[in-house]
Amino acid sequence: MASSSASSQEETILRAIVVSSSITWSGLPISGEDRQTAFSVLADFAKYPGRIQLCLKWLQEGPVILVQGNDCTVSTKLYACELLADFLKHQYSKLSEAERLELRRSALTAARMEAPKLRTDSSVLSNKLASLLAALVVRDFPQRWTTCIEDLFFMWSADQPQMGNKMCLEVFKLVAEDCTDSDFNAKVRTLHCCHSYTYRKRNSTRDTWYLPINHQLLFLKTRNLCYDPLRL
Repeated sequence: MASSSASSQEETILRAIVVSSSITWSGLPISGEDRQTAFSVLADFAKYPGRIQLCLKWLQEGPVILVQGNDCTVSTKLYACELLADFLKHQYSKLSEAERLELRRSALTAARMEAPKLRTDSSVLSNKLASLLAALVVRDFPQRWTTCIEDLFFMWSADQPQMGNKMCLEVFKLVAEDCTDSDFNAKVRTLHCCHSYTYRKRNSTRDTWYLPINHQLLFLKTRNLCYDPLRL
């Protein structure tokens, strides 16, 4: 019975996500009243203690999330990314190592599913996932997330590793942009570690797909170092 109730509550939340961000539901126009109800449901969910676990579950689901026959995959994962991004800013430091690992794995799983679709209308979701991964890199690499670079490079496809290059570059670009804030010196170290790893990897592999990544990181690191007047 508890499982049935939880499933019903999740379906209500998924429906609210779609209704709040769409024009129609099951082919019919969405009324103002239905939209306000959806906003109210989501406002309550944003305060729910178990929201993070549910967001991680949604990120790992796919390729399609259905609610009452409607595809709500992109809207649900976008909403999950928004809640997780807010959580990272205010409560991430309270997580245990196991919880941090689960969050990283969920984000990487979602990114791996999304990487082949970068040229489709789901690119908005790809950018959100890249932003989420960049935020995790800044917070956890290299001390807590020692396998960060390997995870970003190899989680996409064993047969076609170049598939995730575009998202990798987007992640590193966002990390570089983040280096210009008040915690500049600490975050430049993160970018320096990323570049150093790819440089070593380039010299130990025949895979030429590392070269554009390495060159881009060198450019980003050099560009951001120029923002610090003490380094000029």
